[in-house]
Amino acid sequence: MEDSVSKDPWFEEDWEEAKRYGAEGDDTKEQQERRGISRRTCLKVLGIGALGTALGYQQWQIQELKNAQHQDGVPEVVRKVAPSTAIVARSRMNADGKTYDGGGSGFFIRDASGEAHLLTNTHVIWPQGFQRETDDHGECLIAPFGAQGEFSAKVAQLPDGREATAPSLFHDITMLEVPPEVSVPRLLGLKLRNLQSRPLNPGEKVVIVGSPFALEGSVTTGVVSAVQRSGAMGSPTIPFIQIDAAAHPGSSGSPVVDMRGEIVGVVSAVYPFNGSYAENVVFALRSDALEAVLREWGIEV
Repeated sequence: MEDSVSKDPWFEEDWEEAKRYGAEGDDTKEQQERRGISRRTCLKVLGIGALGTALGYQQWQIQELKNAQHQDGVPEVVRKVAPSTAIVARSRMNADGKTYDGGGSGFFIRDASGEAHLLTNTHVIWPQGFQRETDDHGECLIAPFGAQGEFSAKVAQLPDGREATAPSLFHDITMLEVPPEVSVPRLLGLKLRNLQSRPLNPGEKVVIVGSPFALEGSVTTGVVSAVQRSGAMGSPTIPFIQIDAAAHPGSSGSPVVDMRGEIVGVVSAVYPFNGSYAENVVFALRSDALEAVLREWGIEV
């Protein structure tokens, strides 16, 4: 008689995959064979108990393990993402001669060639009340997460002479030029999620890592409330996602990442309410819209 346990197609492949996501077995294979039962009836999933059925360890059970692992993985995501974030600080005179001290958050990405780029919101660089014709061309101070020093940066120039900036009432994205004397560590730089191959879903867990009130590496978590909110920044055609992770002054320009640490959006606005803001109704530029801007600038990611 053939060994029913070793020949079970649900046993070998699915059990090996399940183990990668935290499943445990009670007994050894030999002990189970002596009792004449299949190992799959003795599996424990995250302390729930035996979930095996006549069909063995099924795909929905493996997916539950994956989901549980991802839900518990926020610290790992933060460790991966935070080093690629930065405080973007401004201190200058506006058109009325008044000093403005402010700023927001930024983050590094890597393009297809491995070059590092620093991104933030346009409204962080040029807040309301400044005349771009007479300002300092968006020069600001960058304080990378965990770094001992700071460096000055200004809006990057594209090869065709344009500034690498998209208006705040549309995409609200600006690329800052990293000075040649600043060497961005090779391991830094976030990846954009491909929303065509991995569509975003309502209810999916997301993490914001940014610098509200210049508090570097601040973390908030939430879920995707809506995958597309056109018109969030005044344009009916630019796609934003809505999330319920809290955002505050200085969160603008923060990356919104999934549980793999890949960028799904960039914090751009908080919903205004009663003269204040609803901190848990947050709009972020979708990663596919960001990718389109970068491609128009000649940057492939």
